[in-house]
Amino acid sequence: RGNFTSDNTVRVAFVLQCYALAIWCYAVNQIVIRGFYAQKDMKTPVKVSAAMVLLNFTLNIIMVWPLREAGLALATSISGFVQTVVLIAILRKRFPLPLRDVAWTLLRSALLSLAMAILCGFLYYRVAPAVVNVDGGGLSVTIAVLLAVIVSGSGAYLLGAKLLGMKEIREWRGKEER
Repeated sequence: RGNFTSDNTVRVAFVLQCYALAIWCYAVNQIVIRGFYAQKDMKTPVKVSAAMVLLNFTLNIIMVWPLREAGLALATSISGFVQTVVLIAILRKRFPLPLRDVAWTLLRSALLSLAMAILCGFLYYRVAPAVVNVDGGGLSVTIAVLLAVIVSGSGAYLLGAKLLGMKEIREWRGKEER
């Protein structure tokens, strides 16, 4: 107890950054694997996963010495990324996927997410303290400010998506046939 230093904090932050690189891969893998399951193919994802365990183990051995615990996290992220790429490539061979449309949607979503993050950060760190005492206002003020920021950010994202003509928003609202 009490032995956690600022150096430990930096090391933990680096580990989390290494893991964070592949968060999207884990989410995409869940969707892609369901594509295999929908075709009653349980073996391909298992085979790819087994190969990724071997890749992860190899990368762990290589990266743990120069990067310590962050090397393990980075090896896991790299393996997750490779797994995503391999599974999508196999699925694409079986079924032509509209990757150009998907890539365009991802780009627009990423840009809108960045704009939303900047807006939310600006509202929370610059506007809210000028309007209310967030730190000293108690829990109800903090919750109200957070809700206002979340609603503003969500609204900005949806408005931007509408302005960019993203069909996913129309589908979400039930305005377009699939």
